[in-house]
Amino acid sequence: MNTRVITHASLPGLVVVVILFATAVTSIAATEKRIPYHPEFIQLVQQGRIGSAEIITGPSGIKYIRAKLVRAEGKEEETLRVDAIPNDISSDQVINMLIEKGVLITQRQESLSPFSMFTMWLPQVVGFVVWIVVVIIALWLGFRLVRAVERIAENTKK
Repeated sequence: MNTRVITHASLPGLVVVVILFATAVTSIAATEKRIPYHPEFIQLVQQGRIGSAEIITGPSGIKYIRAKLVRAEGKEEETLRVDAIPNDISSDQVINMLIEKGVLITQRQESLSPFSMFTMWLPQVVGFVVWIVVVIIALWLGFRLVRAVERIAENTKK
């Protein structure tokens, strides 16, 4: 029976594992239903179907709303993410509309987690490393070419 002991991890395998892990984590976070601000969210608020809303300002300054949709019995049903809030609508207008319908409102500033910073910078770091490797290989091949030409020149002189 042929058994093989792995003594070191391969870089491509490690990259694949990191990418799969990042994909799994981001897909878990993306399970909430996304709806547009206009007309769907406004209609749900006017119908009294929103139980609570959290107005979140992301690290880039873009605002979105995470709202809980309620059933007819008053129990919270599902979480909605309201994207594409028009720029001409202020937070005060959204808050006033929600207060009029008795929606529980919270606001918070979202900060970048270390993992999101890692996934944000990973493509740039990988690109830089690949660029450095390509430059090193090109220099090495250039050096070998120069050495080969020098050897040819020495052999033709003899």
